[in-house]
Amino acid sequence: IMYRLVNSRIGKLCQSLQQNEELASSIGVNIAYLRVIAYAVSSFFGGVSGAIFAAISQSIYPSSFTVTDSVNFMLNCFLGGLGYVFGPMLGTLVLYFGWDLLFQTGQFQLLIYSALMIGLMLVLPNGLLSLAETTRKKG
Repeated sequence: IMYRLVNSRIGKLCQSLQQNEELASSIGVNIAYLRVIAYAVSSFFGGVSGAIFAAISQSIYPSSFTVTDSVNFMLNCFLGGLGYVFGPMLGTLVLYFGWDLLFQTGQFQLLIYSALMIGLMLVLPNGLLSLAETTRKKG
């Protein structure tokens, strides 16, 4: 659904707002309308995600999510790439399996994991999927 939305006319207009709001406004794009659409779509997907989580866990409380969970959600998105539909999914896979692969390192697991994440984000500030796009453009 998100892939089709991003590649639709409204998705392209929202991307133009992200790049240069003044330019989009000057060519006749209704900025207020697009902001409302973007807010409604993001609220819809957030609500669906919350409903799925509540159905799976069969209960939901404010303590269901800790600060660590919030940081991990953001790391998933940043690592995979914010500008890509499949970026958060790739980031989740890399973080999940990366943590498990470092299990044998014992007490240094968190240190090595954190250093690798910081290094990856410094080398690839637009996420892992930006590497695929860069190699595709060069090749």
